[in-house]
Amino acid sequence: ACFCDQDDIWMHDKLSYSISQLSSKMCPSVYTARTSLIDETGKLIGKSQEFNKPTTFRNALVQSIAGGNTMMLNAAAIKLINSVFSVDDYPVSHDWWIYILISGSGGEIVYDKCPKVFYRQHKGNLIGSNNSFAARAYRIKLLLSGHYKLWNDINSGLLLKCSHFLTSENKKILHDFISARQTTLFKRIYLMKKIGLYRQTWLGGLTLKLSIFLNKI
Repeated sequence: ACFCDQDDIWMHDKLSYSISQLSSKMCPSVYTARTSLIDETGKLIGKSQEFNKPTTFRNALVQSIAGGNTMMLNAAAIKLINSVFSVDDYPVSHDWWIYILISGSGGEIVYDKCPKVFYRQHKGNLIGSNNSFAARAYRIKLLLSGHYKLWNDINSGLLLKCSHFLTSENKKILHDFISARQTTLFKRIYLMKKIGLYRQTWLGGLTLKLSIFLNKI
C-alpha cells in the first residue's frame, strides 16, 4: 500500500522499485525515499536532506525522517498499523507514526537515498523540504514554544497504549525515555545520553541537546 498526495508526482519507477525492495520482507517493513523538490511550475529546485545514520527506534522517537508520500508498506506493516489504530487516538503525523511503529516492532525501514517522488514546494510553505534557513528557524521556534514536547507527549502516550508490539529492548527504551522527560536537569541529561537517542544531522543533534537541556523534549 502507498500514500499518495495529489499535488506530488511519482517518478516512473516509483511503484516497481518500491515493490522490489519489499518483496522479500516478511516482517513489518516500509520503503521510503528522499524527494526531488520542484516549485509551483514543476521546475526542479533541489533535493530533500540525505540521511546516513541507521533508521532505528532511538531515532524514530525524536525525528521523522521521510514523508508519507514516499512510503510503501508491506502486508505485515499494514496489519500492524491496523491493529493499533484508533480514531480516538490520532498520532501527530501518520508518516512519523509509521516510522515509530515499524522500527519499534523490530521491523525494517528501507531508506532510499535516491529520490522517487517530485515534491512540490509552495510559497509560504515554511516546513517544506526541511532544507531552507526559514524551515530550520521555524523548527527552532516550535521547539522553544513547546510544540515538540507536546508531540512527544502524544506519541509516548499512544505507544504506552500499544506497547505490547514493541520489542523488549524498545519497550525499555520507551519507558526510560518517558522517565527521563520527567526528571531533573542533570539526571535528564544523563538518562537521555544513556538511552542513546539521536537525530540524523549535526544541526538536528544540536537541537536535540538543546531540547533536553531546556526540558522541551
